Amino acid sequence: MIQRVADNTSPKGDDGDKQRLLSYAGNLKLACWGRSKAPLLRFMEACHAHCEDVFRPTLKVYVQRHRTDQWQLASFRSLRQLSTISMDSQVRDGLLKDINSFHGPYTLQWYRNRGIPHRRGYLFWGEPGTGKTSLAMALASYFELPLYLIDPTSIDNAELWAMFDKLPQKCFVLIEDIDSAGISREHMRQEQPEYSWRPSISLSGLLNAIDGPVSQEGRILIMTSNNPEHLDKALIRPGRVDKVIYMGYCPRLTASSLFSRIMGDSDDAEGGAVEGALAKLADDFSQEIPLDKISPAEVQGFLLEHTNEPAEAIRLAAEWAAGVIAERGRSEKMEQEAQKASEERRAARVKTEDLVDAMGQMMLQNKKMVSAPSWLGAAGSKLKTVVRGK
Repeated sequence: MIQRVADNTSPKGDDGDKQRLLSYAGNLKLACWGRSKAPLLRFMEACHAHCEDVFRPTLKVYVQRHRTDQWQLASFRSLRQLSTISMDSQVRDGLLKDINSFHGPYTLQWYRNRGIPHRRGYLFWGEPGTGKTSLAMALASYFELPLYLIDPTSIDNAELWAMFDKLPQKCFVLIEDIDSAGISREHMRQEQPEYSWRPSISLSGLLNAIDGPVSQEGRILIMTSNNPEHLDKALIRPGRVDKVIYMGYCPRLTASSLFSRIMGDSDDAEGGAVEGALAKLADDFSQEIPLDKISPAEVQGFLLEHTNEPAEAIRLAAEWAAGVIAERGRSEKMEQEAQKASEERRAARVKTEDLVDAMGQMMLQNKKMVSAPSWLGAAGSKLKTVVRGK
């Protein structure tokens, strides 16, 4: 007999989130007639062996179970080949060498003999669409290790610590867009609302998770950021982040490689070798793409619109790239103007508050009624009331 049993950590769906409720698998209870449990054990071993055979060539991705501090298997992803990642070959080879050394057979004991925590950390940074997350998935695929994803904007300190404590000894942990969580000392000093519907982690909470008592050894932590200059230096110091890798815009070699992989047949794409007419077309296409101005994701998206039209893709490439750059410039200008206006409003508000506070302190120290200047307006009336009340 096989019976599905839900545990206490299963999502209740009280918020109407049916998708998460339906995705929850639950536990299975096995039972059979007889005096021996040997048949059940043989059945379970066969199930495990079958799963290993079926899912061995896939990447296991884990995420936070809804509103808990538990991990749940989110998906089995196809293995991502490192050859599909647009990056400098020397940087890639150096990264692989570093990870291979970290996972060496004698490395753990070497770390322990010297009192060094057996952990490794990387920061991948660059513009959106440059392959930071894809590189993390490709590394996990290459080393055949599970990937654990953490969203820093939807978790609190207690959940973060508990989830780091539950990590296996060998795995990759990915924290995406770490700068978007606003984790910095400056941010921590700002006044926070007393009540907030959104959970949040503090800088000290994140640091404790990374290399504190709750941090699991043997794991490799990868953080991604679009703006590393916004990160606190304590977060990315050596020992927490051992290597910083920049993922830049598309060089011509990458543009050519993307064209070859998408326009060529699957055998050529997997081997990474393209010959004859396709190689010439790929080179022509790369010449139309401005150097270090377009992200690999943008180039790939454009090529996917012309998968059966290589000549048309080459003809339209320059015009398309110019449009992408112009639109990005407009977006950046609007963002800068909005940020400037916000800063001006904040500065004006602070200046007014400081002025009113200074006038109030002066009036209270004199311990007598004064006429508030007319230019203070409503603030002056308020101060007059305060002083009169004293």
